[in-house]
Amino acid sequence: MHWKITVALACSFGVIKKFRLGSPFLTSFLKADKNFTSAQVYGEIYPFWTYSNFLALIPILVLTDLVRYKPIVALEAVSLVACWLLLVFGTTLGQMQLMQICFGISTASGIAYNTYLYAVVHKKHYKKVTSYLRMATMVGKFLAFCAGQVLISTGIVDFMLLNQLTLLVSSSLIPIVLLLPMPKKQQKDEIVDNNKLPTEQQQQNDVLLGRNLNEIDQHKLDGMDDNKNNNGEQFDAKKTLDQFEIEQPKSVHWTDMRSIWTKIKTKFLAPYQNRIVFHWSLYSIVITAMLYQVQNYIQNLWDFHRKADEREWNGFVESINTLLNTLVVFLAQFVSLKWAEYRSVVVCSVSTMSMAWLLYAMVHFDSLFADYILYIVLYMFYNTLNAISSNLIATHLSPNGAYGLVFGINSFVALLLQSVVTLLIVDVNGAFALSLEAQFVTYSICMLASSFALPALQLLVKCGKK
Repeated sequence: MHWKITVALACSFGVIKKFRLGSPFLTSFLKADKNFTSAQVYGEIYPFWTYSNFLALIPILVLTDLVRYKPIVALEAVSLVACWLLLVFGTTLGQMQLMQICFGISTASGIAYNTYLYAVVHKKHYKKVTSYLRMATMVGKFLAFCAGQVLISTGIVDFMLLNQLTLLVSSSLIPIVLLLPMPKKQQKDEIVDNNKLPTEQQQQNDVLLGRNLNEIDQHKLDGMDDNKNNNGEQFDAKKTLDQFEIEQPKSVHWTDMRSIWTKIKTKFLAPYQNRIVFHWSLYSIVITAMLYQVQNYIQNLWDFHRKADEREWNGFVESINTLLNTLVVFLAQFVSLKWAEYRSVVVCSVSTMSMAWLLYAMVHFDSLFADYILYIVLYMFYNTLNAISSNLIATHLSPNGAYGLVFGINSFVALLLQSVVTLLIVDVNGAFALSLEAQFVTYSICMLASSFALPALQLLVKCGKK
């Protein structure tokens, strides 16, 4: 299959998987059509997405490269269809929890979609397909949110029909994924050659979508490269069998163990020995985890603050949010980040403090219209800060640093932190099980704490050097 056809199919997949007409009105649908209470929605149903996303991500990270991407992309499609089948036809609390589990698996499987095209197109097209994939998902979200809002506002459809249409559209993902070609297993020389990208282009590609899975596969190959003994001497095929049997116990076990530990230190731990990478990774993890929580429960807050006679504009707000933040991410690439280190710390600390106040203001004003405005501004701050932190981390990694691996680890830890926060303060069976507004106040406090944490870390490091 020609690579352009493959890219077109992959982009179609991206548009359709994000074309979820009913997403902006999910909370309202669960309450109005499924007769669940607000406490059940945010305390007993939504937490299952966080848990399943985190738990599914672990095996998916391991298996994606081994099974060559397409089966995991297929898993994403099937999970998404199963999610909407349960949402439309399910009636019990257990079925809604299973619906969120399917959605969590689908979300975790998205990593395969983000890296699939790197395995089927030539390296010279990497930058181009990266842009195509990002735009495909953005277009899908924008069109879905706009269409959903228009259909609901005009009264053409109700919430149930909106989700039935989403199910129908999502079902087309399965034939598309069947048409996608299976990536061929790359030869060792081809993989090595693919890693010889110019440093700047490689950095851009890795930061945008990550290539940690391919890098892990490459590390496995490197560990098998060159049959050498413990002394680094080339293996001689003419040695006698007796000589080989004597040397083998000395080289196989301990060399493998040392090799594994060396790879762990160099590939997983070494990048974080750079204090800027460590500090900004920690900062990024905290704000990302908090914004994940906001995204997951913002509809509940909107519904809580909506008066009986107020109309929902969730779809319109989400479409504007998607459009503005796409513009923010695009413009961020033109912003010079060659600042003195203290300036970047001050800017991001002040910005994070502003985000904390925005979250608190959502609770304080008790107004749906104010919530909408504050939500959009909050995400503009977040995407700007995320772009700054990503660039600072990337520019302070070594030229041959594992960019995708570092950002993959950061995302994984952020999801772990989100799971802990959900278990402690959101889950109805959690330690605190806070009320909805108390949860958002907690997120605000965490944001405020992180705005002081980074400068404090910088100060401690400087004092330690003295």
